[in-house]
Amino acid sequence: MKDKGIMPELPPTMVFRPRLQNIFEENFNFKKIIYVSAHTGWGKTTAVAEWLIEKNHEAIWFCLEEYQKENVLEKLLTEISKKNANQIIVIDDYSMLDDKELDCMNRMVTQSNRRFVIISKAELPRDLVIYVGLTIQLIGVDQLRFTEEETEQYFERWNVNLSEQDMYQLVFKQKGWVINYRYAASLMQATGEAYTKEIRLKVLEAMYRYLDVKILGECSEREREIILAIGCFDKITSEQADILLGTPEAHITLESFTRKGHFLTFMLPDVYILHPFFKEYLTYTRKNLLSEGEINSIYKTAGEYFENRKAHSMALECYAKAGEHEGVKRILVTLSRQAVGQAVLWQNRKYYYDLPEELIKEDPSLCCGMAMLSLIGFHLEEAERWKNQLENLLRSLPPEDERINRIYDKIVYLSIVTPSSGLHIFLRLLKNWPKRVEEGNAQLQLVNVTGNRPSVLNGERDFSPWLKKVNLLKEPMNKGAISLYGDAAIGVVDVASAECFYQQDRMQEALIQVAGILSLIEQKGNISTLFAAMYVEMQVMLVSGQFSSAKPLLDNITDKIKEVKADFLRPNLEAIWAKFALYENHNEEAQKWAAEKAPDENITFCTMDRFKYFIKLRVYILYEKYYLAIALAAKLKPICTAFQRYMELAELDMLLAITFYRMGLKEKAEQYMADALKLGEKYGYIRLFADEGEPVYKVLKNLEEIPGISRQYIKQVKEAAKKIAMLNPSYLVWIKNNRDGLSASELEVIQLQAQGKTNNEIADYLNISLNTVKFHIKNIYSKLGVKNRFQAVQQAKAQGIIK
Repeated sequence: MKDKGIMPELPPTMVFRPRLQNIFEENFNFKKIIYVSAHTGWGKTTAVAEWLIEKNHEAIWFCLEEYQKENVLEKLLTEISKKNANQIIVIDDYSMLDDKELDCMNRMVTQSNRRFVIISKAELPRDLVIYVGLTIQLIGVDQLRFTEEETEQYFERWNVNLSEQDMYQLVFKQKGWVINYRYAASLMQATGEAYTKEIRLKVLEAMYRYLDVKILGECSEREREIILAIGCFDKITSEQADILLGTPEAHITLESFTRKGHFLTFMLPDVYILHPFFKEYLTYTRKNLLSEGEINSIYKTAGEYFENRKAHSMALECYAKAGEHEGVKRILVTLSRQAVGQAVLWQNRKYYYDLPEELIKEDPSLCCGMAMLSLIGFHLEEAERWKNQLENLLRSLPPEDERINRIYDKIVYLSIVTPSSGLHIFLRLLKNWPKRVEEGNAQLQLVNVTGNRPSVLNGERDFSPWLKKVNLLKEPMNKGAISLYGDAAIGVVDVASAECFYQQDRMQEALIQVAGILSLIEQKGNISTLFAAMYVEMQVMLVSGQFSSAKPLLDNITDKIKEVKADFLRPNLEAIWAKFALYENHNEEAQKWAAEKAPDENITFCTMDRFKYFIKLRVYILYEKYYLAIALAAKLKPICTAFQRYMELAELDMLLAITFYRMGLKEKAEQYMADALKLGEKYGYIRLFADEGEPVYKVLKNLEEIPGISRQYIKQVKEAAKKIAMLNPSYLVWIKNNRDGLSASELEVIQLQAQGKTNNEIADYLNISLNTVKFHIKNIYSKLGVKNRFQAVQQAKAQGIIK
């Protein structure tokens, strides 16, 4: 299209999309301007043309191509000035306008009484934002992307039948990107192949060549250098761009690319975000156009920039990409002096592992970090090796060496956080550390006493062996904790005491203890301690049946963590929400958490994820995935044993008892429950068992006597569990969907979908119309609570509806 009045021809392989036509039509009835915005290749022009043709709208089309823009603009302005014309004015491509032209055109279209469809690769100009929802309607990628059904129809136009796996790859990985579909369909038609890895790579190569021409090919040499350098980052500010590239031209190029819709998005106050695909393309292209030294120089400069601004994670990433080991070392040492917690250490593990071992051995902080990473990954021999390295380094130094105290404090730190070192060692440190503080020799690395869990009693360490002696130990523990942890110790011992009372089923005392210290922790304490304190309060409400009071407390915890940006607590907070969902019988929410957010025990097993694993165990039990529960428990048991986690060992045996009971293995269930109760009586756990309610009560119901356990303790646990069972009889009970929920015809359709048949093939096979197939599919999706074919098949398999 090069002039007004000529509608672009529709491609022969296009699929008419009534869904999209209706979106345009509904908005056209109420808005003066429809602004269609998406990056290149999303079928914007085709979508508008299809709607205008199908709905019989009269339109005048202006295409602002660069080489004849001035001529077209003149005609466009003349057309806009006509007062009473009925035709829709289509402007394509609005992103071709420069700043002056854009300013003029924005005023013209907003002041005109004409109706417009504006097509652009760029987002809505800032001058027009105030009109959104009033006279302007936005249509973007979310509306333009192909649905699963449209994808299937599109490929059928190319005589390509998609398997279930092909559909998944296209819909979920390519996100309905039209130009990607066109390349894929033509290649699959030509080769007769499925959507294989080879096809995907060829499509990617074609896309890259397309961008070579459409974007980099139209840049000046200087603009190309700038954009290739900026492509090193996910997002960047104008200031960063100018400093990193040593030129004031950089941010101007960013503005230009954003205005032209070249895969950059501007976010206030001053951030440019690169589209992930465009970043991948620039990374690929940069390797071909720049030398390794030039690329490393960009990353090194960026590392220095971020380090100076204390943006440590960005600095680490840049230094690592530049191969700057000294920069990486410097940042890791800086982080080791902050209370960043083990979660951040674990996130940064790749930077430790990539450093030369000799460089690590030179620095006590890095040796300590390697020991901690080994503990987190449950490589105990490796942890001991790094601790020995510290001890050898300490012995090798002369008495006057200033590094002695620093190394000694790292060894002490490891003794504190190493769970297998034993509570007697920790107790000795508590006793002796105040004197060391008074002498001015202590500079202990900050410790997160909760280990990011919602507990002090069962946090970084398992202090539950002291549970029965809480009143006796409270004062000396408080003094020692303050000397060890400083201000981070505010409220720590009080919260641990409240947890002790809670476990002993002394609810009122637990609530009074935590309520009395909560305000002080909020004002002066550590967010991790506050997390644990508020969790105690929430648990008391929850097991008292006060669900309406418990949820606001959980909301409050969530708000506090968000307020102080304590993202390291968020994963365990999400696990608590999943546990709360189980108590409220919102089992689908817990299942969704387990599937999408819970750690995968079959990938990288992290000992810090134990709290989340124990919640996931309950979800496995709920949905009768007993062998998965047993396998996960088998991975947890050696860790809990080696780390002397007695409370977790008792919890693990209890959950295994529930599992075996539901599998019909009653004797085995009773044996595991007996093992759990022996630990429970020894250390004083009541609520640990009682909070599970009905599942525990069923195992204990007919048990009056267990060798080695007092009748009184069994009775106490049983009665407490019975109360919870009466409050919430549906806890950990799966109410299965009835297979009869799907009709016989719907069962046939879902089985054929599972075989990879298209809608047309299903219609032919069952000798029914295509519309009838679509009607059955709509009902299937509704009954299974899903949105697409892939999810429907997976859900049907999960429920045992199909094999």
